[in-house]
Amino acid sequence: MLRTAFLMGDRVLKSAYFASETYYFTILMVFFFR
Repeated sequence: MLRTAFLMGDRVLKSAYFASETYYFTILMVFFFR
């Protein structure tokens, strides 16, 4: 149970990190090409 929760938390953390990275990259591109 604890191991499954840890794996799910790790997956959520990775997806959130990837989403924020894509978000900042989009802002950077918009700012660069403005």
